[in-house]
Amino acid sequence: MEAEFEQLAICDARLELMGEYKDELDILENNSQQNRNLIKNWLNITNTDLSQCKLFNIDKKYDFIGMDAPHVFRVLYKYAIYIKTVYDDINNVNKDIILAMLPNETYIDDFSFDIDSMLTGQKESVETCMNICGGASTVFGI
Repeated sequence: MEAEFEQLAICDARLELMGEYKDELDILENNSQQNRNLIKNWLNITNTDLSQCKLFNIDKKYDFIGMDAPHVFRVLYKYAIYIKTVYDDINNVNKDIILAMLPNETYIDDFSFDIDSMLTGQKESVETCMNICGGASTVFGI
């Protein structure tokens, strides 16, 4: 759910920025889509119903209207940090708990690889946002 919400925010950012920062938004969108696909795959493998998954801890309201790029990317940065934290938390879960969720032990290496891949992509998204909004924090107080 978080990945889908992130994609909606990126889409809204594209609309507000009207073609600016296309490459940066492409990075965010590609990472988000890749992570979304991996999550759906693991939900399928673990027979987890997507409708049981709820969006937690994210302010579901975002409004980029009238914001300049540094402000937009600051909001996206917050989402990217939150999602990275979720993936970090999953990566740090006791291996026995993960094994209990998987159909059999042979999946554990693939699961770990995919979580690492998701973390790598999310770190790239965080860095991309920081490259744009980083200098704005002192100017705009964000």
